[in-house]
Amino acid sequence: MEASDQSYQVYKIVLKDVVGFPRIESIDDVLRLRDDSSLPKFRELVFEWAKILRSGDGRYAELLRKDIKKANEDLKKIKDWARTSALTIFLALPLLLIDSIFGTPLGNILTGVSAVYELRSRKLRRENQWIMLGS
Repeated sequence: MEASDQSYQVYKIVLKDVVGFPRIESIDDVLRLRDDSSLPKFRELVFEWAKILRSGDGRYAELLRKDIKKANEDLKKIKDWARTSALTIFLALPLLLIDSIFGTPLGNILTGVSAVYELRSRKLRRENQWIMLGS
């Protein structure tokens, strides 16, 4: 199988399995995606998956689907973590005012929890940047 055929096979699997993957229907779509910051990581993974395909490993499609499934799950987690981070910081602000009056640590604790959620969300976003192509 030629490298371009392998890349096309990978693209077909990605197109089918990635939730929200952009459809390329015109040259405008190509031009918009060309400048997407997620493109280099996506391209790197397509080449990696095509190399697995070239090796003759018959399980390549399953490995690819496993990677995509994990990334889709992580994408959902990113939204949950970011939402929780925003909620905890929203709750922490009035508690910080109460803390300053009564000397309790509740606002500081929630602020710390919010930071942990935000850091986890950013880490997942960085690890799965390729799946956010076009978003």
